[in-house]
Amino acid sequence: HALSRKVIVIDEAQLLRRSNVRFDQLLAYKYDHVDAKVVVSGSQVGLLYRFLRAGDPDAPLFGRPYIEVRLGRLSPEKSREFLIEGFSQEGINVGDALVDKAVSLFDGVIGWLTYFGFTYSRSKEQPEDVFRKASRLAAKEASSVLNTYGIAKRRYAEVLRTIASNEQARWSEIKRGVEARLGRIPNNALANILRNLVDSGLIERGQTGYAIPDPALKNGVLHHFSGL
Repeated sequence: HALSRKVIVIDEAQLLRRSNVRFDQLLAYKYDHVDAKVVVSGSQVGLLYRFLRAGDPDAPLFGRPYIEVRLGRLSPEKSREFLIEGFSQEGINVGDALVDKAVSLFDGVIGWLTYFGFTYSRSKEQPEDVFRKASRLAAKEASSVLNTYGIAKRRYAEVLRTIASNEQARWSEIKRGVEARLGRIPNNALANILRNLVDSGLIERGQTGYAIPDPALKNGVLHHFSGL
């Protein structure tokens, strides 16, 4: 077979759930008939699980063995090491103050630390300037995600704004915030919005409420969502 001993990489695989093609069935066929490795990755972990139907006995991929790798947030120490090693490989000397500022702003999010390192190595832009760019980019990407919810997009955006305005937003605070701007929202509709936002990776649920874990996204929602 042409794919034998090959590695197939599918990035942002959760987007395939919108297709009319049953990609989970294709992957299951690969497992059974083709000697190839498959790497499936995605930034929206909850939606990725939905697409793969992980744990569903009726899903085509149920029972197939796999290895899961999760990339969490780096600690401040690991963030410093990550940036310093990256700059070293690029032959760029940077001061502690610049690295510390970047570590503080991007709060261990690997993607944004990489974005800062790449941008600084090309243009020498300061961490604050790169953070503003990252915030606009994060807001634009989030808006694109919300477009999939059609006329409900305003509710989703308002939920994000309310959560971004708090360190940990409780259910009651979110409901009051949304209803103050958009009118009454049924509890089941709000529950569905929160579940979808968690699955999309835009928010996370903690012990005391909901929060936006990505600092660039949080800043972007607060300052670049005015058009929604």
